[in-house]
Amino acid sequence: MKIAQEKHNPKWEADALSNIGNAYNFLEDYQQGKNYCQQALNMAREIGDYDNAIYFYKKSLIIIAKNSIDYDNELTALESLGNIYNVIKDYVNAKKYYQQYLELAKELDLLQEQSWGLNDIGNIFYNSREYVEALKYYQQSQLIYQKIKNFEFRLIVLKNIGNTYYAMADYSYALEYYQQSLALAQQLGNRSMEALVLGYLG
Repeated sequence: MKIAQEKHNPKWEADALSNIGNAYNFLEDYQQGKNYCQQALNMAREIGDYDNAIYFYKKSLIIIAKNSIDYDNELTALESLGNIYNVIKDYVNAKKYYQQYLELAKELDLLQEQSWGLNDIGNIFYNSREYVEALKYYQQSQLIYQKIKNFEFRLIVLKNIGNTYYAMADYSYALEYYQQSLALAQQLGNRSMEALVLGYLG
């Protein structure tokens, strides 16, 4: 660990932190193990070391399973794995972890997390150019956000629906959702989203 820090090598440092975490896990001190693995994960993520980030998130899921019921960290790990796989365009694995995230959110009856999970899966279908499937998930997501009155997140999903219709060359529906998104952005005073949607409307 000290050598890695002296050499200013973040990858070595992340590996060293992970090894310390493994030692604590072996001793069944799972809280300390989780702390060191989280430090290793943060470092791997900062330097764009996706292979190690995936490894550390998967390890954190194992630690959570051994340690106790830790749903917040489990949700974070599952969504983060989906996000990393999405970044590296491994959409099969991204969807797998987003689905697990969504199922856990449903099991815990967490509506906001359910809605975000639906949006994440919609993004995977959008990136895979499966636009009809993307719309199904986006529509479910925005309905939940409307129900729980989380208008900032609903704004994002309305924009995603507009983008999907535009990608399908269904410009009348794209315009309808862009206009809904614009009106909501103006209502919320969200200037950055307002500017973004105005750019879509040209």
